[in-house]
Amino acid sequence: PVDLERIRKAAGLNVGDEYYPERVQRALENIRIFYGRLGWRDVIVKVEAIGEQAMTLKLQVEEGGPTRVASVKLTGQPTLPAHKILAQLKVHPGDVLNLELLDDDVRAVRARYREAKFFRSRVGLPRIDIKNGLADIAIPVESGPRLEFVFAGNVTFPSTLLEKQLGYDPDQILDEGAIEAAADRLRHFYQSRGFFSSRVTAREDRLSQTRIAVRFHIQEGRRYRVRQITFVDNAFYKEGWLRMRLNEYLDDQAPPDPQVTPEDFDRLDGLIARGETDPEWRAHAIRDIYYDPTWTAALERVVELYKAAGFIDAQYDAPRLDVDERLGVIDVSITVREG
Repeated sequence: PVDLERIRKAAGLNVGDEYYPERVQRALENIRIFYGRLGWRDVIVKVEAIGEQAMTLKLQVEEGGPTRVASVKLTGQPTLPAHKILAQLKVHPGDVLNLELLDDDVRAVRARYREAKFFRSRVGLPRIDIKNGLADIAIPVESGPRLEFVFAGNVTFPSTLLEKQLGYDPDQILDEGAIEAAADRLRHFYQSRGFFSSRVTAREDRLSQTRIAVRFHIQEGRRYRVRQITFVDNAFYKEGWLRMRLNEYLDDQAPPDPQVTPEDFDRLDGLIARGETDPEWRAHAIRDIYYDPTWTAALERVVELYKAAGFIDAQYDAPRLDVDERLGVIDVSITVREG
């Protein structure tokens, strides 16, 4: 039996609504659609209106017989073993044709292909053929090639950690634009951890008809730290006070959790023990790293201090950076326009 509250919600009628015949007919159609999605396509819904000023609607639902599933199959080029995927679905032969569960199954099939690294797979809407109360369901699948992520040039961070930073949307096709966006996220990951001059490029190599390697080439560069912060043209607030506030705000702007697992730490500890990576890779304070988005957010808060003090036109110029490649330090100079 269908829950009565779900029927009322599907009808879209509430106590106190203005009564008019069109609204009631629309509610009846909503109920028919609701039942049809649950597998009762021959449902009959009748209504009786009782009263004059305050009316009571009495609904009568004759469910009829359900439509049942005769078969479920994957069509197109599934590549993965279809029987294993079908066994994990919610809709099976003999079940009532529940379109809500079938929607869940289509999403599950898409997720299964993403998990298997078929990031360009396409899973279409199912085709349903109904005859004599039995439904044959065909879910179209084009798997496309399996994509493998390969990282080169990464000395500080292991590939397992870097793959977690790619940030691709599993519900979207991993096309050229998505790959470039992933490379950009990798670059930001490095720069937010002090690798100021890091560069990341990406390219595809077709390994076979069914496999593609997406290669991310990383130029880490050296790690830099901020050595000195100087404020210029500030008069209302002293430089030392401004520097303290800026450092506080910088420390509030912690970079996103890199999703480091215990296995990643074990790997890093091994690299450190062999002298193959920087033992201080996670030791720098946020204030010691120049990362443009972090500094922009912190400097905006400094400007808000000026505005709160009455300097409504206060602003700052883009920080001037003096980068010493030999020592691995950056001196930052910030010009304040108090107004």
